[in-house]
Amino acid sequence: MTAYAWSKHWPAEATLALGGGILSLAGYCLQRSMSAPDWTPQALVVGGQALWILAPAWPRILARVQRNRAFAWIGVFARGPLLLMAFAAITPLVGGDRDQGVGPWWLLFGGLLVANNLDAIYTPHRNAMIRANYALTARGRIFGMIQLVSMVASVAGAMAAGQLLDRDPRWARVVFPVGATIAIVGYALMARIRWRYDGPVELPAERGLELVRQSMREAVAASVKTLKQDPDFRRFELGFMLYGLGLLAATPLFVTHFAKIFDTEQWATADRLVLPLTQLVLIGLVGRLSDRIGIVKVAGLSFALLVPFFVVMALVRTPWQLCAANVLFGLCMAGVNVSWSLGPLFFAPRGQAHHYSAVHMACVGVRSVLGPVLGYLVFRAVSFEAALAMAAAFEVAAAVVTFRLARRVHLLT
Repeated sequence: MTAYAWSKHWPAEATLALGGGILSLAGYCLQRSMSAPDWTPQALVVGGQALWILAPAWPRILARVQRNRAFAWIGVFARGPLLLMAFAAITPLVGGDRDQGVGPWWLLFGGLLVANNLDAIYTPHRNAMIRANYALTARGRIFGMIQLVSMVASVAGAMAAGQLLDRDPRWARVVFPVGATIAIVGYALMARIRWRYDGPVELPAERGLELVRQSMREAVAASVKTLKQDPDFRRFELGFMLYGLGLLAATPLFVTHFAKIFDTEQWATADRLVLPLTQLVLIGLVGRLSDRIGIVKVAGLSFALLVPFFVVMALVRTPWQLCAANVLFGLCMAGVNVSWSLGPLFFAPRGQAHHYSAVHMACVGVRSVLGPVLGYLVFRAVSFEAALAMAAAFEVAAAVVTFRLARRVHLLT
């Protein structure tokens, strides 16, 4: 089953990542090439991830849909709106750099909001497929290989798109619809993967809009109930909550701050080449390390390493310094990505992987509302450096909580 799943899985992930790599430059393009307001990076996080709070509703809604076929529908609705960028009227900015322009930023902004919100459906569903098709002892290694394939494809897509956008902002009318189309194909390939039986699925009695309403009402209650009944999972989510508050207070500010300093190609080189390549080099090692010392300890180590990263980012002044900082960031995020994706599967009882992953996503929704707002307020009231200092303090607290949980989980196992 592992061999079968992997043979279908990696081409789908590669295709999704190729499209995703192109679309990953959209946030920077909003400010650099379409003259969007400086609050758009924060608004993308808050508006694009706030509804993740309702992620536990989706397993119930999807219960009547054939599990593998759900990926195809998710792709159409999540990436379809970005095809409208083909009709955007973008003009180069008079007197600006060659990659600066003015255009209907709200069109790309709206498409990204839809895409980001619907990722709350895709990610738990993908994690449930991983739980069903791959054994616990192989998940770290498999996930490492998935990340490896995905990052290669993502780098290729981002660097190609970055080169075009850096030459003329009007390329946004081409690269983002192309990226959306490639991603839709990736979702269709995910829909071809059959699932192994992973426990019974409870079919809801409601249908249609009543099913949606009832599922939404139960979403928050289900999240709270699970967190109350599983203290170790609750501690795991507390650590990730503190980590996420720090990360989301800082990372949208990077776009706001550096879009005024670096052109699209310089940003793409650091953020979409150096960062993923660092993860690419390390992700296989981190996957094996997680199998050896445990997901929770890997998460704690990653949170701790984010503290010096935020200090370094406050000192960045040149493109080379930005690249060097992203090497450190890649080291941190290699561990975060593995533990973020596989952590809920470690704590989930049999048949509950989809639900636990959805609760995990719901917690992301909470910190996505608070983190960017906290960071932006401190940025406006004090300085960019002060906001990063606050983010570093959150990471210290996250590391402490997670290391304590790692010690407890080790003793129990």
